[in-house]
Amino acid sequence: MLINLSSDKVEIFQNNNITILEKNNLERNFPQTLKRLNLQKNNKIYIINWPWSFTTLRVWTLTINIINRLLKKKLNIYNTSKIELYKFLVWKNILPTKWIIYIWQRKKARLYDFTKNTYDYILYSEIKNLNSNYFIDKIYNINHNLKIDFYLENNNLVIKFLSNIHKISFKNLPFVKTNLIKPNYILRPNICLKNN
Repeated sequence: MLINLSSDKVEIFQNNNITILEKNNLERNFPQTLKRLNLQKNNKIYIINWPWSFTTLRVWTLTINIINRLLKKKLNIYNTSKIELYKFLVWKNILPTKWIIYIWQRKKARLYDFTKNTYDYILYSEIKNLNSNYFIDKIYNINHNLKIDFYLENNNLVIKFLSNIHKISFKNLPFVKTNLIKPNYILRPNICLKNN
């Protein structure tokens, strides 16, 4: 099973099938969907983790951690951040070195340069003129020929970019086995207790 939490929708791939969940009502839909998909002991679950809203991060991490706890930590959970996955794919020359990251702003996106390890901003109006030195994040509400796609097929991660298709075994990807998923925050949550 592959759970992609790094897009504008949650994708759950299992046995060459995909379930897509909207971010709204995730606190209800995500646990119900995992129950319907019948998570069992010793299932391998690969998770692509990436910052979204604080609520979304807490919901999915808490859900997976509770299920694993109820199964006495018998799930085989493997986690990676999207940036680590993409760094690996750039290093393997599967993706170009400049990444357009959709950040939910009306006029601009982030531009990450893997060669310089730097962020900048780019206006959405400039994205239509980009060349193949760039790739665009996997986002459902953007249509562009430079958009990456990936999915699960026969226990391999399939990456599609432009006309190229690459199948990579999960054992060769930067996933780390874990018993506890932690939210991948960009900003630290502003939650604190006052000292009296």
